[in-house]
Amino acid sequence: MNKNLHKSSWIILCIMLLSLLVSCFSEPSSQEGDISEETREYTLEEKEKISRIPPFSEDCSILSPVDAGKSPAEENVMLAFHDKTKISDDKFGFRKKIVFDKPVILSQYMEENLFFFYYGLYRDKQLTKPVIEVNTKYNIKAFAQMEEGASESEFPEYKEGYTIKVDPGTYYLGVYTKEPDLTEGISYKCESAPYQEEIFLHPGETGRYTLLNTSDSVLCRIVPASGKIKVTTGAYAGTLQLLDKAKNRISDVIIPAKNSPVSAEFSTKPGETYYIKVRHSVLHINSYTGIAMWPICYRNIQ
Repeated sequence: MNKNLHKSSWIILCIMLLSLLVSCFSEPSSQEGDISEETREYTLEEKEKISRIPPFSEDCSILSPVDAGKSPAEENVMLAFHDKTKISDDKFGFRKKIVFDKPVILSQYMEENLFFFYYGLYRDKQLTKPVIEVNTKYNIKAFAQMEEGASESEFPEYKEGYTIKVDPGTYYLGVYTKEPDLTEGISYKCESAPYQEEIFLHPGETGRYTLLNTSDSVLCRIVPASGKIKVTTGAYAGTLQLLDKAKNRISDVIIPAKNSPVSAEFSTKPGETYYIKVRHSVLHINSYTGIAMWPICYRNIQ
């Protein structure tokens, strides 16, 4: 009996050591950035509904971003989940391939209305590797707890839409649900604008720029035809500064009066190249209203 007990102990010890080795050296099954979840177990009734969802066949043009600079008053469009397609076994919705050859600012927003769905920008056709993703189920649960007094900082994935800088490359805009019963129409908005660190301004003409962070700035290149210019913008929390052609400071930072758009007058030499540096001390990024394109212009006054 003691021999059998001793033998059993060795067997158990060997199994424990083998399990430990497997856990130490095995690699995670998913790649970094993969957000795929375990396939949901659907009921027979749900499987029957899924079988009637047509497979994905072509890009959904409705997802395409509109030009924020050319269409500032573009209305939201209605995305009807009644027309959803089957992207994968548990993703039903819409997808659009998009290629950016230059850096852009991209904004996407959908009204949640207590429906469970996902949307965002992805690196793959299966919509498993997001650049950024909004999870409305997470949002709804987080919002309910915030209504009870929880802090928004407790919910790092909570976001009502997004506005981000996107590097050049091939991406996929996606909107999908895991609920085969979801057929409602949901308001959708997507905009893009060139990401520009420098723009050229002609005298008397209005240029437009956008900023994502208070640490960002845009340089407006000008060639005045007079000894003094006046610069005006539509930004109430912006600052202005004049730089020479080598982008060295010439003036102090001009801060606007309270509740007034920033404007300033600068002394210049006709025909010389200068830069106007614009920054914002306060930024309110609201994906619901789309990308903010701030106006700026200058004119020769002497």
